[in-house]
Amino acid sequence: MANDRLDKKSGKNKKKKYISPRIAALGTLSLAALNAQAGVTSSRMLKKDIRPLTDRDHARMLSKIRGLKLYRFRYITEKSSGKARLGVIAEEAPRELTDKARLTVDVGSALGFIMAGIKAQEERHRRLESEVTLQRRQIAAFLKKIRTS
Repeated sequence: MANDRLDKKSGKNKKKKYISPRIAALGTLSLAALNAQAGVTSSRMLKKDIRPLTDRDHARMLSKIRGLKLYRFRYITEKSSGKARLGVIAEEAPRELTDKARLTVDVGSALGFIMAGIKAQEERHRRLESEVTLQRRQIAAFLKKIRTS
């Protein structure tokens, strides 16, 4: 059954914590609307176990972003004539972005994940610019040497 999952201890199927995909979609939409209006709580005062990401973390997240499939879709509760949304499928998204049941994507985590990917891209861009600058200098010096020979 679509709403069943295997209990690891007993080996028996047990119901997921939502009644149906339709109700889950309604709940997700309501929560998404609430978060859009209220914002995602992000104050240091409300957090613990805070650790900065490393360049390696940024690179790992960029790699995961490259592998993400993005989709246009509508929730099953929305009219077919409505505007299509853009996003990921929770079951396919990196675990860092989803709840344990892999039904919802945490918007705050997704934003942080995207920012980490941008930081990795920026670092790569900076390194490539440095290489290009060095190569231009080397070419100019080489051309100057050829002209004076």
